[in-house]
Amino acid sequence: SMLKEMLDVVPVDFLVSTNNESYDEIIDALKVQDVTHVEVTTQIEYMDFGKWGTNDTTYGSLYGLRPGAEDYLVKILSAAYIMVEDITGDFNLTSGGIVLQDYQADELGVDVGDTIYLTYTSYWWNGTDSQEETRYHNMTVSGIVTFQLIETFGYVYNEPFSFFHIDDRSTIIEALNYTSPFYGIPDPDPFAPGYIYFSNYTFYVWADRDKLIAAGDIEKTKENYVIMERTLRNSLSNVLPSSEFSIETSPVILIMSGFDLFLMMLRLVFLGISLPAIALGVYLSLISIEVGMTRRNRELGILKARGATKGQLFGLLLTESLILGIIAGAIGLLLGVVASKIFLTLTPVASYFVENVYGIYISTTSLIIAVLFSIILIMIASYRPAKRITSQPGVEMLRYNPEGEVKTPYRPTIDILFVGIAVFTFALMFIVRSLSSGDMSMFAFLCMLNLALIFLTPISVFCFIIGVTRLLTRSTTKIYDMMSRAVKFITKDLWYIVNRNIVRNPRRTSSVCLIIAIGLAFGIVVSSFMETEYANQERSVKGMVGGDLSVDVSYEANLSFADNLTAVDGVELLTPVIVLTSGIEEFIAFNASAYYEIVEPEQFYFSEGEPRQTIEKLETEGNVIINRMMANDLYLRVGDTHSTYIYYPSGDTEFETFTIVGIAKVMPGLGSGIQIFGYGMYSYQIYADISNLNMTALGNGTTSLKFLVKVSEGYDPSSVVDEIETLYPSVSVQVLNEELERIQQDPITGALYNSLMLIYFFTILIITFGLGLVVYFAAVEREHELAGFIARGASTKQVSSLLLGEGTTIMLVGVLIGVFTGLLGAYMFNELFSFTITNISGPAGVAIERAFVVSWQTLALIIVTIVALVIAGFVGTLRVRMIKVAKALRERGG
Repeated sequence: SMLKEMLDVVPVDFLVSTNNESYDEIIDALKVQDVTHVEVTTQIEYMDFGKWGTNDTTYGSLYGLRPGAEDYLVKILSAAYIMVEDITGDFNLTSGGIVLQDYQADELGVDVGDTIYLTYTSYWWNGTDSQEETRYHNMTVSGIVTFQLIETFGYVYNEPFSFFHIDDRSTIIEALNYTSPFYGIPDPDPFAPGYIYFSNYTFYVWADRDKLIAAGDIEKTKENYVIMERTLRNSLSNVLPSSEFSIETSPVILIMSGFDLFLMMLRLVFLGISLPAIALGVYLSLISIEVGMTRRNRELGILKARGATKGQLFGLLLTESLILGIIAGAIGLLLGVVASKIFLTLTPVASYFVENVYGIYISTTSLIIAVLFSIILIMIASYRPAKRITSQPGVEMLRYNPEGEVKTPYRPTIDILFVGIAVFTFALMFIVRSLSSGDMSMFAFLCMLNLALIFLTPISVFCFIIGVTRLLTRSTTKIYDMMSRAVKFITKDLWYIVNRNIVRNPRRTSSVCLIIAIGLAFGIVVSSFMETEYANQERSVKGMVGGDLSVDVSYEANLSFADNLTAVDGVELLTPVIVLTSGIEEFIAFNASAYYEIVEPEQFYFSEGEPRQTIEKLETEGNVIINRMMANDLYLRVGDTHSTYIYYPSGDTEFETFTIVGIAKVMPGLGSGIQIFGYGMYSYQIYADISNLNMTALGNGTTSLKFLVKVSEGYDPSSVVDEIETLYPSVSVQVLNEELERIQQDPITGALYNSLMLIYFFTILIITFGLGLVVYFAAVEREHELAGFIARGASTKQVSSLLLGEGTTIMLVGVLIGVFTGLLGAYMFNELFSFTITNISGPAGVAIERAFVVSWQTLALIIVTIVALVIAGFVGTLRVRMIKVAKALRERGG
């Protein structure tokens, strides 16, 4: 998706240039395999156009096209760096005809069917005096079109060009080109008198990118394009000498070369954010292998009693693990691809990305890495349990509950270190925040501390989750006591047995709690992070645009333009926004009474003052709101007065004193300031009602003027914009909804969100399977004990409730810790991220912090996870129904 976004700016795959006029044969030669279309143009540089019988003239270049080329004209012009979004009107190319742009037709006062002339005047010196000759060529206006140009860096560039039938090229050149009598032959110098410069024929070649581009295999893509270029060259050589044509290297190759490094960095990022799921997978493997090996204690003990050595048993277990790793890697890879394709269609941004992907690509390297990774992980998970079990004395291995399984020492040093890292990072963040309000001399030192925070932020959050979870579940059993009492509604009088069974194997119980806690906490961090990110984007965009529409009319620079906008159907309310200089500040004036109704700013945008009341105070002359940057740097507070000069476009200067009634982080739609560690890079801003201005000195114009517009209910803002731009092409309009959609469709944000949600999906699978397996194997492992309960009169329902109580107790412990650490970790992560990244310069330069958001989506994820865990625990108890009491009781052990 990211690659497609980058390649969308490449309008053509290959450009071929030649001066040979046999363009039909050349087009046929270029239509090799995987070429979808070929088009050709030629250009005649600037000349004058006129209308007979009038003084109306214009000028421009001529583009020669074939009929039907208008379908590809947007891409052709983009290849010439003329950014056109759409072409409307009557594009009718005929021999002897010319297609004009609408403004050219207006300048000439012509319509379709009228005759215009092309003219060219040659000047030269014949040795005695200057000479000149003017030639004309008549053409019929066969079409008039309108170009919707794309704004670039705040400007719209409209090139003066028209279009003619490519077969008329030689006729136009012959009619207008001048042969100098002084030399007697056509001058070959295109910059000399008597010569019109016309370009060679340029051929545009479009290839089937779906076949040539493999986003995951950069080298293969580059190879495909190099082979395609060679194929084009060889095919052209059959109709032209190689010296008569040139083929430009495809820009796709250049983009792919840069994308290779970009992709490598992204792989590292995505691998990093997948580490929690990998860690959970390792933990689940560790628990499953421990349970499986514990189940086989007696089997291994018998083998050892019959002469098997410790090394043989250890080798046996590792060999089994190796085989399982290979099988798991192959199955995991298959399920991963299937799950990715399914999940891609289920994410909130899927509606955009599913239509904009080149497909999921799995390289040979990925295949090998997946299998090797699986083997390495399962071998790591197997090594310690295999070592511990095979090191036990044979008599211990024959017991049902070996001492090595029941009594496991716990050293909290590492967990205390993890919590310490988190606390240190959080403390460092608050220290940096407090220092950032100091003087500029601290800037370099703060930059270094900020780099440390960027590195420590993701690590500290997960260190905190792991450290707190293990300390609460391994250093004490009190939390199990409380939770086992909480499930008495399930276990009734068996709750004490539930508690004793849980703490009998503290390592395993703690590991399951850790899996649940990390999985749930990770989900909360992911969900709240994306919710906060989208909320921050919405606030930033609203801070930039303001109302439903922001209409920049600086070219018009006329306050009376408000009447024009009010007359547009769908415009309900508007306010002008005038920006004047005021010393070192910007003085921004608007209609305060209309502003609140248009923008409805939330409290978030204000540091001091309630939005509605504060804005209403601006209607009292002399009251102003200032931005937070100005308040901090000049030590101004609400109630203070501030004096400044106001410079008017007329040249008048007035000295005014204002009372500050509010402090804003940013006033939506009225401008923005960027801050780095609290230091402003742009001017301070004073927001005031338009009544504070001297309208006589202001006149009817201003060098910086825009209008914030509220669209009437039931009207589509985009349709209102279309009408405004049709009536007034010189204005520039921003639409709030369109800006929000554009940011949310950013491929990097979408890819990150997809990846995080996919990983969270797998973490839910891991924690539910983890709990289900533990409950299931608890029944398998204690089959002899449970059979004894049944033999003494307990029903299978009672025994199932016993196991379900154990699973529910473990689940509650994990969920409580996970929710607590997840919410706290998510909040701290957001605070750290906000300060280290976003608050340096937000989108559109809006200096507002990321407010922490937890919505219904996060709560829904927590509920879904709990429900999945309950179902997994219940399914695990089904093993009880399969116990054969007589057989289980016949087994004897130490």
